[in-house]
Amino acid sequence: MKLVLFLILLTLAMLGLAEFLHGVRLWMTAPGERAKTYAVLRLKGEAPEEQIRYAARQYAWRGNSYIDGLFALTDEVDEEHRDRCLAEAERHQMIACRKIELEQYLSPHG
Repeated sequence: MKLVLFLILLTLAMLGLAEFLHGVRLWMTAPGERAKTYAVLRLKGEAPEEQIRYAARQYAWRGNSYIDGLFALTDEVDEEHRDRCLAEAERHQMIACRKIELEQYLSPHG
């Protein structure tokens, strides 16, 4: 039992070390260079506000080294929920918009 626990902990430690070494390698080979990355959340179903809160918690946990911003698409949400989604997204510093509006946010000139 102790051996199995030791192997599990050793594997998890090695995965963390690999992630750390990957970050060091990126920092050394391309200091200050980083692509802009975004996550797009397609809201649908009965509780789109909860989906926004979950995505915001994940973003807070992983930080801005994971992604630079969050977008919530409200195309599949009814008008009643859409208003609440806009308020919830604003509360979490997330952009909630329709798919057709997304391009203006991602455009380098927009």
